[in-house]
Amino acid sequence: MWSVPIALPFVEADFGSTRGKASLPYTLVMTDFALGGIAMGRLWDRFGLAVAMAMPQVQIVAYCGDLGYGPARGAEILLAMLGFGIVSRSISRQRRWASASASR
Repeated sequence: MWSVPIALPFVEADFGSTRGKASLPYTLVMTDFALGGIAMGRLWDRFGLAVAMAMPQVQIVAYCGDLGYGPARGAEILLAMLGFGIVSRSISRQRRWASASASR
């Protein structure tokens, strides 16, 4: 993300464009990140975690389909992500429980 200004002179030279034209896609992506963050935050506040997290999951499955892996591979990735989340949550709960027991 921060290396774009270093690469811009090469992009300008390759495409024969000005600095403004070469940096416009980067500017749009960063603007979309900002607006998307606000939109996801509002969705999260209004409907809860499930809706805000469902959109990226659908996008992962669609992206795997676009790459030619198929939606089944995307579902496998989501299942792995869910498994890692469950394991991570259980480990953090055990650590909290252990630290609370040690402090008594």
